[in-house]
Amino acid sequence: MENNNTIEILRVLYKKRKPILIITSLATIVSIVLSMPFVMKPMFKSTAVVYPANIGPLSEESATEQLMQFLGSSEIRNELNKEFDLAKHYKLDTADSKFEYYYQLMFDERVALNQTRFESIQIEVSDEDPVFAQKLAYGVIEASNKLIRKSRNDLTQELADMHSKYMEDKKAELDSVTGKLSKMSKDYAALDFFYTMLPKNTEIQSGSFLAYLSQVEKATTTSYNVLPGNESTKLQDAMGVIGKKGLDYTFLNAKYKAETDEYYESYILREKCIRDIEKKFSYTILVSKPNLPATKSGPKRSMFVLMATLGAFVFSALFFVYNDKFKQLKAQIVKE
Repeated sequence: MENNNTIEILRVLYKKRKPILIITSLATIVSIVLSMPFVMKPMFKSTAVVYPANIGPLSEESATEQLMQFLGSSEIRNELNKEFDLAKHYKLDTADSKFEYYYQLMFDERVALNQTRFESIQIEVSDEDPVFAQKLAYGVIEASNKLIRKSRNDLTQELADMHSKYMEDKKAELDSVTGKLSKMSKDYAALDFFYTMLPKNTEIQSGSFLAYLSQVEKATTTSYNVLPGNESTKLQDAMGVIGKKGLDYTFLNAKYKAETDEYYESYILREKCIRDIEKKFSYTILVSKPNLPATKSGPKRSMFVLMATLGAFVFSALFFVYNDKFKQLKAQIVKE
């Protein structure tokens, strides 16, 4: 049965060999014409390989995955469209309601991104103009650097603003403490002397303060004894002031120092943020610079012609075989 079918198919093919040959030849001629450079323009491919750099960890994504996200973003496509006028270059109508859709299709067809097994990223840009392909490949890399830099700088600026606000709050507190200290120093001159007698970097609490008064009294007595007349009265007045206001004055000085240290720490962090923003970090390392393609990458003319020829032959052969089967079936039905 199978042999009969094979013989029948071969019979039909031999019988229709001339039209099959004509159709196949016409397809070959048409495909050759269509694949000519003046109809199907040759494409040139510029290739670059980059590694991510200065990209910190984010979630569970690696630096390479983050860079891939930026490279494939709509922001990159829009930036390149503005810089290179890709809509005009690709002959797209910007007034078309589906412009964004067609532009993305064209861009994805011309710009390919692939992550290698070495955690680098290969960028391939195809275009009819080899020079433009190279320029656009450089443009993709530079646009990614700008986008990453902007996103990082926005976050850094938020931190700088946060530190600036914190400094404003600390400045208000420092002004309040300074005002109180100035008033106490003016009203009670003995407090300045008392404070200078305290050991530096020592935290004075209520218990230790009373124990320390005896040491202050000795130092105060020595100081006032060198003054002519009324020593006991001056000493009593001074110790009275120290007993009433000394602890408050000490705590205000300690608070002033703490607030000043926090203000300065925030100032240092804010200045670091500002310096980081002013720096123009690069977030890609060029392993292989975009090349200027010397030979076309496509279309493959011979492959196009071969596929067209083979397709025409198969289609025409199947058409005549099934057409013959259909005629036989129709004749059998009419006969019955």
